[in-house]
Amino acid sequence: MFQTMKDIHVLLNANLNSSNEELVKHAKTLCSPRTHGSMTKYGLGLVPGSRLINDSTESFQSVLSGDVKLYSVNAPEILGSINAMALTDIRVIENIRVRKGLHGLELHIPEPSIVDQPCKLQKCETIYFIVGNFQGEEALFTWHPGPPLAVLNPLTAVKW
Repeated sequence: MFQTMKDIHVLLNANLNSSNEELVKHAKTLCSPRTHGSMTKYGLGLVPGSRLINDSTESFQSVLSGDVKLYSVNAPEILGSINAMALTDIRVIENIRVRKGLHGLELHIPEPSIVDQPCKLQKCETIYFIVGNFQGEEALFTWHPGPPLAVLNPLTAVKW
């Protein structure tokens, strides 16, 4: 059970030092600021280790798949913004494209329409972490500002 940001930092460090090359490669993508979809100006290293985190798994069970846990923390210092929304909430779908993201294919809108503009760059101080088992090791799967959108299926969320 994770209680503070130090626990998240320790997990990420363990993933970076794993003997599993695939896990190490993935963990390296989580060390810097988020730059695709919901973004941050700074990385997790800026969030103090003493900061308490919350287990948010139960609140988002409907969008989580598999045996994963969801944690959240208030982290205004990393300047997060929500730049993604559920595919079902997009009003003008003609502009949606598929691109190769850091972890595979993802949906995106190169230029959000006027209809979808209100969601663009919405500030968000709450950061969410998804933790689960990766080939027998506990792993930090992802982190991002804002609540999860069908977390483990990237083709149900649209980024800009």
